[in-house]
Amino acid sequence: MVRLDINLLPPKKGVFTKEERTLALGLIFFVLILILIYLALNTMVLYTQSELNQVQKELQAYAALEKEIKDLESLENQINNQEVYLGKLLKKLNNWYAFLSDFARYVPTKVALSSLSVDRDGKVLMKGTAPSLLDVSRFYFSLTGWNPLESITINSVSPGQSNWAFELSGVIKRATP
Repeated sequence: MVRLDINLLPPKKGVFTKEERTLALGLIFFVLILILIYLALNTMVLYTQSELNQVQKELQAYAALEKEIKDLESLENQINNQEVYLGKLLKKLNNWYAFLSDFARYVPTKVALSSLSVDRDGKVLMKGTAPSLLDVSRFYFSLTGWNPLESITINSVSPGQSNWAFELSGVIKRATP
């Protein structure tokens, strides 16, 4: 017995041949790999941009901090300059205090000074009163024996109701190196 198969249906034909299917699958895998590479690169670019933005913010913060540091250094220099100036001024004040303290020892108790002035050239002008001419002369001679002053002169002496008004001048000796 022979068997006969008759198929009235059209022959089964695939859309693609085996080679075409292999080629299509390879192309799909290739496109998928390209998409994955694109996504990976895009993710890396976004991450790099995020890091770059963070670094730029930090640089801006550092720039502001650097400016504050420069301002503080400038302020520190100003303070140091003022400290040096105040030190010099204090030294001068101490010198004048020592000068005036020593000067007070040479003023007799009966002499009252109403004015004591010193100009930039070191010229000293003293005005005051004393109960007698003897007290004025004692004051004059005590100052002539005082080392820091020289060229002491009596500019004027005039009698008052109960005392004598006087004016003396002199020059402060300059220290020689």
